[in-house]
Amino acid sequence: VLFSKGGFVSVPPCFAAKILGIPVYTHECDFSPGLATKLNTKAASKVLLSYKQTEKFFAGKNKEKLVVTGNPVRPAFYSASAKKGRDFLGLKEVTDKPVLVVIGGSLGAKQINELIYQNIEFLCEHFIVVHQTGAGNEVSLTEKVANDSYKPYSFIYGEMPDVLAAADIILSRAGANSLWECAVLKKPMVLVPLCGSGTRGDQVENARFFEENNAATVLLGEDADSQHLQDALIKMLDESTRKNFAESCSALTDSIPPAKRIADLLYTEVVSK
Repeated sequence: VLFSKGGFVSVPPCFAAKILGIPVYTHECDFSPGLATKLNTKAASKVLLSYKQTEKFFAGKNKEKLVVTGNPVRPAFYSASAKKGRDFLGLKEVTDKPVLVVIGGSLGAKQINELIYQNIEFLCEHFIVVHQTGAGNEVSLTEKVANDSYKPYSFIYGEMPDVLAAADIILSRAGANSLWECAVLKKPMVLVPLCGSGTRGDQVENARFFEENNAATVLLGEDADSQHLQDALIKMLDESTRKNFAESCSALTDSIPPAKRIADLLYTEVVSK
């Protein structure tokens, strides 16, 4: 069996498997199918989806191939420890300010980094800011921040599940994997999706889904500025508001982890036969 998560490099293997009589299963993590998924659907026995609403993008016999499984998330996020995250960050068990974790992918996100730097005094006044900047994007803010409220890291990997578990609010792009990792951890989110000519708009669609389900606030395009960021985060200072967002995130996740659902499907349809 061949299982594909998409991307342009997946297309030749999927069609090669089809020619060789090897069953193909492809998974789409975004709200709308990308070009690779559209092509791989022709070779696939089943097309696995993260969102029920994604079914509307398929027609004819392809609809018979669809299975909504959710988006698989690494097991580490289901066992993440807020205490371990706080220990890694050097934080006390109880802090007087909420912990804001800022992530923009492993390389960082220039737009988000600039928003943080522009508003660092405001942010540190109200939050403990844990900022993954991306390698080479670190900026010295010692002149503006003379306390421990700003904690920059070029990159966090193994500790990231625990760090996110320790967060009270997460400021992030809207890539599918990051969104569902945060949802599994039931974290309120402020999202700045990648948009414009360099993207097909998948992050915008992903972010809008979470916003429409009251699980995130979205800052898009011209609204991704200092004033809108401050307004969104000021609302998140209210504990009951954060609780409502967290409950909405929880409602979007399934009691059965999507990775297990996918593994069970592959075993039932392929291995057991």
